[in-house]
Amino acid sequence: MHLPQTLGTTLAIALLATAASAAPTTFTDRSAFQTALGVFTVETFNSYTIDTPFHTSALATPSGMSLSMSAGVSTLLNRNKIDVPPVEFPVYNVDGTALANVLTAAGQSFS
Repeated sequence: MHLPQTLGTTLAIALLATAASAAPTTFTDRSAFQTALGVFTVETFNSYTIDTPFHTSALATPSGMSLSMSAGVSTLLNRNKIDVPPVEFPVYNVDGTALANVLTAAGQSFS
């Protein structure tokens, strides 16, 4: 019977385990958030004036991002593009400006 070995392994794991904890951090202004974040890039897509697809090839944005989409059914649904106003699905538009209109399906990837 392997009871002593099992008990010893269980005890070793219990002694090595440490408690993990996390707490939300609240920022009172954008400046404090950006300072805590460090280097970051914001892409608003506001420089686009026409719908610009990225379902057939990668799209380099002005901020240096690269958007690409693997092939799939979403290309048939007129998705995976920078969508400029008037946007195709207004319910997803938060501030009335251009946005990335992205749809993925099983087996697809977006990066």
